[in-house]
Amino acid sequence: MVADAVDAVGRHGVAITLDGGAQDRQEWIFDKFTYAFLGFRDVTKEDTAIGRAGSVLQTTAALQRAVVNHVGDEPRKESR
Repeated sequence: MVADAVDAVGRHGVAITLDGGAQDRQEWIFDKFTYAFLGFRDVTKEDTAIGRAGSVLQTTAALQRAVVNHVGDEPRKESR
């Protein structure tokens, strides 16, 4: 677990980690209070040719969620 992980747009949350045995680990970041999924990041576990220990290799942020009826359906646009 990572007590303070940051997603691609700067939101702080808590992360659970998956260590696949390589030189990096995956972190899935969740809101500290609602546990809503915020994003993902890939972080080096040790100094390597691609970065120092703790370097973020990639990061994402979930900015929008939607429910659809069928695979391949597009969410409806909100009317304002």
